[in-house]
Amino acid sequence: MSLLLVFMAVTSAMSAELIAVSSIFTYDIFRTYIDPKASGKKLILMSHASVVVFAYVMAGFAIGLYYAGISMGYLYELMGVIIGGAVLPSALTLLSKNQKLGRGHFHAPYCYSLGHNAVVVDTTFEDDAMLTGNVVALLSPLIIVPVLTLVFKPQKFDWNILKTISRVDEEEELLEAESSQSPDPERLAPVKSQIVTAAQEIAMAKAEDLEAESARLNKAFKFALTICGGLAICLILLWPIPMYGSGYIFSKKFFTGWVTVLFIWSFITAYIVIIGPLWEGREGCYTTFRGIYWDLTGQSYKLREWQNSHPEQLHAVRSQVSAQLSEMRYVDGRTVEGDGYTTPAQIDATLEKDEKS
Repeated sequence: MSLLLVFMAVTSAMSAELIAVSSIFTYDIFRTYIDPKASGKKLILMSHASVVVFAYVMAGFAIGLYYAGISMGYLYELMGVIIGGAVLPSALTLLSKNQKLGRGHFHAPYCYSLGHNAVVVDTTFEDDAMLTGNVVALLSPLIIVPVLTLVFKPQKFDWNILKTISRVDEEEELLEAESSQSPDPERLAPVKSQIVTAAQEIAMAKAEDLEAESARLNKAFKFALTICGGLAICLILLWPIPMYGSGYIFSKKFFTGWVTVLFIWSFITAYIVIIGPLWEGREGCYTTFRGIYWDLTGQSYKLREWQNSHPEQLHAVRSQVSAQLSEMRYVDGRTVEGDGYTTPAQIDATLEKDEKS
């Protein structure tokens, strides 16, 4: 049983790391700086290549750590020293438009080694050294980030730029998939994918709803921020600190209530994490299993008929609808098309052209 748990933990963590590395390399590095116009096939190839390379690199690194005598406990505590300094800057990058780009520091490794003449595994694995390194890494950005932001001037990041991120062009892959399903080999291949055509029509109809959707998202953000902030204050400050300060010792009734609340909290969490997503995706699950049933029982024609009559519910169409919406701007009641990097000047020029015509 222990071996199974270790295997599941290792494979799960490794799988998450492979997905993260492949996504970062493919979209944030290769597509952004090397080949911005890369097709979907090329991006998939680069994603697979990055997974293979990273897997071999990690395997070699792990073998080297094993033969160097580095234990898992040491690595686990060292993670806080290495990545703890990124917690606050990462949070501010998402929550503050004034966060300055690339504010790194090395104070944690320096404080991590203070008080020792030799920086080796044995001395750095001591409790005081690990505690100092982790605390400094986690809390030093509270001073460093504001100071560096003021020195180098706030960035004043425009969040609307994120709305101009273009999606991957899947036109070629969709055309190939549709042509491979065609029963007539002599039929000419269409110039534009039927999925893309349907997505464009749906996107034009949904463009007017973008403003309302943004308002709903802002309302949901404020609600989530209020709930999370309130729970954090109650569970981290208002509840435990007075009990710790007063030296309170649990009575039998209080301990029973504590355990009861624990079970209630666990069941609520289980519902939100397990039952909630299944309930929200019940229509998608029903559609998927019904399609599988039709395929297994020789009723594929029913699946084709349903797909033709409900294109807006197909995953491929929804993906392309998002791509089409990312290349549009809805201004003054009109849809302004662009290349995924539309600027205010382009919007104004398009609106002026429409007024003249």
